[in-house]
Amino acid sequence: MNSVAVHIIRSAFNRLVYKGGKLNGNNVYARGYIVSNEKLELPCGLSWSMSNVGGYFFYTHSKTAFNIWSSGAKSVVIIGLATDIDDVSLTTREITSKVSEIYENSGYSEAIEYVAYLGGRFLCFLIESGKSMQIIPDCHATYACYYSQFARPVFCSHINLLAEVEGNEVNENARSIVNSKEYVSPGGKYYPALMLPFKQTGLIFANSKLIHNFKGKEIISERFYPFSHSAFSISNVDAEKVNKFNRVLGKNLRAIVKNTVFHISLTGGNDSGVTLSALLREKLESQAKAFTYFNASRASDMAEDVFEASRRAYKAKISHKIVELKPLDISSDFHKQYSSSFRLGARYPSLARAYYEDLPHDILSLVSTCSETGTAFYMDRSDVEISARCLAAKFTTSKIKNNPDVIKSFEEYIEHTMFTKEKLAGLDFYDVFYWEHRNAKWASLWYSEADLSHFTVVPFNQRTLIELMLSIPLEQRSNKEFLKRSMSS
Repeated sequence: MNSVAVHIIRSAFNRLVYKGGKLNGNNVYARGYIVSNEKLELPCGLSWSMSNVGGYFFYTHSKTAFNIWSSGAKSVVIIGLATDIDDVSLTTREITSKVSEIYENSGYSEAIEYVAYLGGRFLCFLIESGKSMQIIPDCHATYACYYSQFARPVFCSHINLLAEVEGNEVNENARSIVNSKEYVSPGGKYYPALMLPFKQTGLIFANSKLIHNFKGKEIISERFYPFSHSAFSISNVDAEKVNKFNRVLGKNLRAIVKNTVFHISLTGGNDSGVTLSALLREKLESQAKAFTYFNASRASDMAEDVFEASRRAYKAKISHKIVELKPLDISSDFHKQYSSSFRLGARYPSLARAYYEDLPHDILSLVSTCSETGTAFYMDRSDVEISARCLAAKFTTSKIKNNPDVIKSFEEYIEHTMFTKEKLAGLDFYDVFYWEHRNAKWASLWYSEADLSHFTVVPFNQRTLIELMLSIPLEQRSNKEFLKRSMSS
């Protein structure tokens, strides 16, 4: 194959020196992107690069890692960082080239399956010039992709930016749900099902792809996983499975960090403990630094967690920093920048500010989320059939679960995501619901808010690893057998 490679990459990890908390307008919508089949007028103050790929215009923030590989009429774009556990040395640029080769020689189905088993934090765009574009998220859709069909097809990293470009109206009904006194969530509120803070907007979910016909306006969401040949079986955890788990996690860690100095978000829990154990097995501690965030207003709840994280870091001979959460201050310089990027739909501004003010900028950070997909996050599984009411009750135990608009939105969610037992091919729908809904609607916003200061990647965000965790009985998963045995091995 005669391939002409066009490569544009702006590393998200160039070691910029942090000069101390002053605002930089360049950090608004940090690591963001906008894609459309029309040229767009960007909001005032945004001076982003533009690339034309097969008739689609990609506008990218200066810190957005952006890779293109073109071969004839077909092009592949990967935004973010991708990893391949079969060859941990591959860069995202080389992975983009590999996807392009598969796409050219074997078609989009094979390309999508290869992409599905990549780790990292990324979005992959498969483009046939002047004909179509398909967008495939990483395993847990950790790099957000919002889209609008309000005026024209537009895809975007931040929903507030999307609304600014397209002029979408605020969804007052969705806002009333989130702000309702009947919606109580100590862990932070987020929008249910297909609801978002603006009208006529959507969001990509894990295990689904977005499809756009170049000449049309419609954007279609289509489930691609489980694959038609996917086969899942359950058997007890044993030494062989634990060894495989450790190998896969170790490979993905090495593929993420390579020779880079990185930071790990460390707690006293099992999840980050497993990541720490893995990086020690892989002899990566000389590249590692650790941090733990601490909320002084909840000192009695968090002190033990901080002490255990500090003990672990000390034992591993890794430097450890306490990042203290500060009260919300809307007059602060940081908040002015934050509110420009997350005007509606904010998740945890105090944590984003702590990251921005207390950590070096443009670091590579590891956060040990996503493992809950494999450790039975939802314990009450008494409903055996998928229904809107069941999913609403998993979304929240507060009274808002009975709101008719919430129920209706989950009915639409079931249809939109093809969330049926037949399509889930034997996977427990409780696990898949957590995997797809909570991560896309709640967790991806966490990583996006952290983008204001640094780039976050989740080591557990790798499909082979998740499938392995789901391959043991529910009781063993709820007891976190994999995590406990991995830490002790």
